[in-house]
Order: sequence, then C-alpha cells, then structure tokens
Amino acid sequence: MSKDTITEPGIRGWLIVVMIMLVFSPGDFLAHSFHLQSEFDSPVVRQLTDPSSPLYDARWPIFIFTETFAFSILGAVSFFLVWPLFILRHRFFRIAFAVDCAAVGTLLIFRAMLVAIIPSVAQELRSSIYLEAAIWLPVSIALGVYIIRSRRSQITFTRRLVPYPAFPFFTRL
Repeated sequence: MSKDTITEPGIRGWLIVVMIMLVFSPGDFLAHSFHLQSEFDSPVVRQLTDPSSPLYDARWPIFIFTETFAFSILGAVSFFLVWPLFILRHRFFRIAFAVDCAAVGTLLIFRAMLVAIIPSVAQELRSSIYLEAAIWLPVSIALGVYIIRSRRSQITFTRRLVPYPAFPFFTRL
C-alpha cells in the first residue's frame, strides 16, 4: 500500500485490534487482580507470608503485590489515561499506548522471573504464568511497535479532528 492511498484517518485494519484490546484489557487486569486477591487469602499463603512461620519465603509478598496491585494499577492507567486518549484520537495516544505495552511486557517478564525463583509456587501456576507471558509478550511488543510505526496510526492520531462530525449539532457550536 502506498503512502497516497491512506487519505482519511480512521479506525481500520490493525487499529481495530488495538481498540478491542483497549476495551477489554482494563477489565481483564482488574478482574485478574480481584480474583487472585481472594485466592491469596488462604491459610497456606498466609503461612508463606508470615515471618514467624517456618515456611516463610520473603519473595511471596512481592509476588502477591505484583499479582494483585500491579495489575490493578495497570488496569487503572489503561482505563483513565490510554482509553480516553484513544476515544479523543489524541496525538499522545500513540506514546501512551506504547508505554502501556512496555509496562505490560515488563510486568509479564517480572512475573515469569519471580515464579522461576520461588520454589514453593505450584507447577500449575508457574506454567500458566509462563504460557501467559509467551502469548502476551509478543502481542504487546507487536501492537506497541505497530502503533508507533504505522502510517495509518500516525495519520489517525496526529491530525486533530472535529469531535464526532457525524452529529450535526457539533457543527453549530
């Protein structure tokens, strides 16, 4: 496709995938953190996080914080910063989305490294975190690079548009 064929900015092509990811990811992050917060409130996990217990492992509180609060923070940033910039087609969306993708990638790598060094993590949890990292790390890298490098993305999010031009009452303001 040549540079001249893209004349109108719009949410087409791979930007639809980005839009779907933006709509579902904040809820997914928050649901993940609330689900795991209830699971981490079990007697076994309390023994692993209690310093007076013989099973205490100092890495478990870091893992629990990563699994619950880090995902909540990432969901809140996605919802309150990246999502409105996408809706407004703001020129800073591309940078915010790329930073959000980098944060997701960093969190995935950190989680995978953390479960690798904690010997008391169940094999099922360890394998699910590795699988999640294997799937979402390339996806977040690809989408982040696409948003920064794509010509359609550049045209869509750098030109300031009249908000919602399909509604005639905005043209009378």
